[in-house]
Amino acid sequence: MRGGQFKIQKAQGFATLLFTMVVLASITAFAFISAQAVVTNQRSVTSYHATQSAFNIAQAGLGYAVPYLTENYATIANGSTRQVNMPDGGYASLQFDFVGDKDTIRVTSTGYTADGAVSFSVQELVKYQNSEIVTPWSYGVQSRGNLMMRDNAQILDLSGGIYTAIVGGTRTLVDSSKTTLASGVSSIPAAIKSDLQENPAFSAKTNDELAIEFLGQPIADFQAITTAASLPVNAGTPEGSYIYDYNATTFAPYSSASSYTINQVNGEAQLKGTTTIGSPSSPKNLVVNLSGNYTLPGGTVKASEFQIRQNGKIYGDLVINGNATIVESGQVTGKIIVEGNLTLVDSSVINGTVIVKGDLLMLNSSQVNGAVFALGKIEVNQTAAINGGVVSGGNEIRLVSSGKIRARVQMQAMAGWREAGWTARNGGFQQDRCFGSILLMY
Repeated sequence: MRGGQFKIQKAQGFATLLFTMVVLASITAFAFISAQAVVTNQRSVTSYHATQSAFNIAQAGLGYAVPYLTENYATIANGSTRQVNMPDGGYASLQFDFVGDKDTIRVTSTGYTADGAVSFSVQELVKYQNSEIVTPWSYGVQSRGNLMMRDNAQILDLSGGIYTAIVGGTRTLVDSSKTTLASGVSSIPAAIKSDLQENPAFSAKTNDELAIEFLGQPIADFQAITTAASLPVNAGTPEGSYIYDYNATTFAPYSSASSYTINQVNGEAQLKGTTTIGSPSSPKNLVVNLSGNYTLPGGTVKASEFQIRQNGKIYGDLVINGNATIVESGQVTGKIIVEGNLTLVDSSVINGTVIVKGDLLMLNSSQVNGAVFALGKIEVNQTAAINGGVVSGGNEIRLVSSGKIRARVQMQAMAGWREAGWTARNGGFQQDRCFGSILLMY
């Protein structure tokens, strides 16, 4: 009896031990699996944060790339690269590839974490479009006087107008010059009526009529820029040549101002060297007030003038009450309104609408990417080019020595005007960059 009970108790003890061992094994296995899950989750979280960090760095690289392209568009090469270092030790590797031609650039930004273990790439297509102006006319080049083209000069109509140009005087094409409609039909010296029209009634338009019809508002409205800070001239003689010569970061104390004013009577003001006013992301307007004449050391009397030279740059609208010269690769990105005459020389560039009350002279591969309106004559010489609609109220538009106008217009009723810059597409991953001011109908 006792032997049987002992056997039963022994069997029960063994079962209890076995159950306990199974429970312990299950708990151990569960703990191991849980620990592995925690490790895996930690790895996933770490990987996610690293990937997100690389993505953010790549996006920051794109944010740097577009202003960089804007400032260096003229010299950027196909396939060129650039590295942008981040404060946390990571960096973005940028590559610029032309898509077909330089008008469209694919930017590839690859972000790398600080340890270089994780990377993420994003791309953006940036399309550079020449500024244009929309007018109610079917032609993009208009002269209240004559049109003279010689020595391989060209006018290209990019919008398919009925006529490339209309003049109030006479039109003359010589020495292999030509005009070309969007359809591909070209005028040659022997047969120019297909593209060019003479209309004496056009010469009777007043200055105000030209401005209102072509610009949409009086010139005075463009000149009315509110200024927030006045820039002092350099120490020295208050009259004479080279009295205003700022370089490098001299404008830093005025960085919070939205506009600047240079007040200088009877002298020459210069913005030169590496001086830059504004930036692609934060433009600053500039008003320059000059009047009278001044005398050079040799006794020569010269009209007061404002100059941008030696790669000086302005990002913002520029109003000059006097004469102006932009030389030695000077650059303006924004509207420029000149009370007197404007001269562009030596590969200087204006990215925006140009409004001149006097004459416009362009030489030595200078360029305007935008609409041009001058109450005086316009001369485009020595491979200079205008990419936009053109109106001259003077006695002549003269294109010589491979000077070129690429005109683009649209025939629409003039209901109003607005300025536009960026147009985002595809969730912000593609943008159209319009140099300077582009006038569109709304």
